[in-house]
Amino acid sequence: MRRMMLWAGVTALLGAGSGPAMADEAQAAAIPAPAAGVGYSIALAGVPIGEARITAEIGESDYRLAYDLAFDVLVWRAEGRGEAVGRVAEGGLRPDSYRVAFSGRRDRQIRVDFSPDGTVRDYAVEPPFDVRRFGPRVAILPDQLQGVVDPLTALVVPDAAGTLDGAALCAPARAVFSGAARFDLAAEIAEGPADGRVTCAVSYAPVSGHRFQSDGVERLQAAPLPITLRHHPDIGAWLPERAIFPTGLGDLVIARKAGDS
Repeated sequence: MRRMMLWAGVTALLGAGSGPAMADEAQAAAIPAPAAGVGYSIALAGVPIGEARITAEIGESDYRLAYDLAFDVLVWRAEGRGEAVGRVAEGGLRPDSYRVAFSGRRDRQIRVDFSPDGTVRDYAVEPPFDVRRFGPRVAILPDQLQGVVDPLTALVVPDAAGTLDGAALCAPARAVFSGAARFDLAAEIAEGPADGRVTCAVSYAPVSGHRFQSDGVERLQAAPLPITLRHHPDIGAWLPERAIFPTGLGDLVIARKAGDS
């Protein structure tokens, strides 16, 4: 149970689902490989347990975001990758596909494909979750899969000039689908802007796909989550600088490495 909560916290920031992913070869060939990125350290209750990295390429019409992560807790090791590919449109980023895969005690891959209007065209989780072992999940309904983005796209705010103010960065509510769970994110400015950073208080609201009576979901709902964004001129966007998630083992902190871009 606690291992699942830990993974849920990490992927809540770095792709929310379950970790490595590859875009379809045709899509990958059409967009240059990500050229700029940010490295992160992962700590649980103050103890370093892993590292992660987000890379991004945002062009005039297309974008690609990717992450890699690995962490160890006691004798349990997990590795993951995720990738979102889509279009740059007025008002933000619009995903076309989202791929996630992870390896650990249980390997799993997640695939989500989107229509231009943000409706999920198709998705799959392989292998499916074992509801007999871990309990039933709230059913995902078709009308909940309209106007959504993937979790990785939801984390990145394009802004080439870095001129967006804190209210603009934190205000947009986001309907998010990870391929495994549907949830809403709403935020208010908590601190800043200062030194190219803004801290948002992010409220998490589960919609479907999560387990019934999940302790982890209840913790995420209990209080707004502090997520600090930092502008990266080389990427032309705001990316997470630091995020804190409550778990049954203590706070999970994902923070940009000192000296990393």
